[in-house]
Amino acid sequence: MDAEVARLLQVAVTDLVRLEVTLLFHQNPGFVETGEAIARRLYRDPALVGKALEGLVSCGLLDRFELGRGRYVLYGYTQDVATRGSVAVLSVAYHESDQQRVEIIRCLMKFGLMGPKEGAKA
Repeated sequence: MDAEVARLLQVAVTDLVRLEVTLLFHQNPGFVETGEAIARRLYRDPALVGKALEGLVSCGLLDRFELGRGRYVLYGYTQDVATRGSVAVLSVAYHESDQQRVEIIRCLMKFGLMGPKEGAKA
């Protein structure tokens, strides 16, 4: 597995929900939406997606915007070029290689059992 992909999986994209959210934003870089709308789009539990979104914000993969004095919370893809480049490597590995896709999913399953490395930025 590519070292850049392995690092992303260890520090930021630590489960399948985070992977789905990350790939959604990478494929739609101008996408800005609420957590509930993202959950509907992914057909996922809003609580799980909300947890994944906040984790991805803390790792620097997503930006969080509050409107209306915090009444509305929106999420968007980071503008950081280096981070977007790392996610691009992950996206290519996941979408263009069956072997790497299986390896990524196995890695996420392993992290699910052992837990991710906390506190690191992507």
